[in-house]
Amino acid sequence: MKYLVFGRKMIEKDEVTTPEKSNADDDRETENEQISDDAVDMVEEELEALNSHLDKLGTALDNLERKNDDIHAQLVELLEANRQVKMQFQAESPANINEGPQ
Repeated sequence: MKYLVFGRKMIEKDEVTTPEKSNADDDRETENEQISDDAVDMVEEELEALNSHLDKLGTALDNLERKNDDIHAQLVELLEANRQVKMQFQAESPANINEGPQ
């Protein structure tokens, strides 16, 4: 068993802890943090772009729904007008048949 002497204290070599991180380890960790920060920034930018597209799609869908409602209202008015014309025509037709040439 090997012993190391630190000051006045003698300890076993197995008890010695490893030295703190080297500069290379610090550089790698800083680089990894930078890559991680860049990835987060990219994700945030992509989410902002996606939100913008979704807002535009929502606006477009709202416009389509409004146009659809307008067309539906116009069709209902047209159908009602056609019913009234048909009823007038049917009301006048029997009178025309009875008053026809004699």
